[in-house]
Amino acid sequence: LLYAPLYIMDDMVRKSLSMELVINQSLLKAKEMDILLTGLGTPEAIYSTLLWKESFLQDEFIKHQAVGAIYGRLYDKEGNFLDTSLNNKVFGIDSDTIKAIENKVCIVTGKFKSVAILGALRGKLINTLITDELTATKVLHLSNIE
Repeated sequence: LLYAPLYIMDDMVRKSLSMELVINQSLLKAKEMDILLTGLGTPEAIYSTLLWKESFLQDEFIKHQAVGAIYGRLYDKEGNFLDTSLNNKVFGIDSDTIKAIENKVCIVTGKFKSVAILGALRGKLINTLITDELTATKVLHLSNIE
C-alpha cells in the first residue's frame, strides 16, 4: 500500500516524494511483488462519478481515445499504455515492474466495462479476472466479434 496521491503533476514534487524513506522503501518492496490486485476505470465510470466528472482525467480519455485506466495509466483497446502526459504523472510502481509481476488480478463488474476488460486482457495488463456472469459473457461476445 502506498500512501500518496495517484497523480503528482509537479515533476520536482514527485521526485522528492519518491525519496522519502517510507515511500522509497514501499516502492522498492513493490518490485518483489508476485501478486497485484486492481480494479479498472473506464470513460463511462469517470463520467458518472461527480468527483472525477470535471477532472483532467475525462479530457485525457477523450483526447487519446483510451478505453480504460489501470494502475493509474490510460490504455487503448489492445491493452497498450498510451503515451500521455497524464501517464507520466502517475506516482507509483513503473510499467516495467507491473509487467514483471506474475499474477495481476482484476476485480471488476459492469457490462459497460467490457471493452476495457478485453483490452486489459489482450495487453496482458491482467491475467486473472474476477467478475460477474453478465460482464464475462459480454467480454466473451466482444472477443468473438473483434
